[in-house]
Amino acid sequence: MENEQILNEFRNLEESSNFVSKNFKLLQEKYPGKYIAISDSSVLASADSFESLIEQVNKMGKHLKDVIVEFIP
Repeated sequence: MENEQILNEFRNLEESSNFVSKNFKLLQEKYPGKYIAISDSSVLASADSFESLIEQVNKMGKHLKDVIVEFIP
């Protein structure tokens, strides 16, 4: 993996993390008690369990390393 690709992946994860921080209240309203997967500053999937969320992410052809997973209380 080239340094540029690693840097781009890191930036995506950083942007997604910032998205969660900036939109946490909205996420709590929309996804209470859910696990969510975030990539490119958007919610890709939500589920009641971590396992179910991982299944959804895998079916989308995404890798777990490419998303941020958060539990929204």
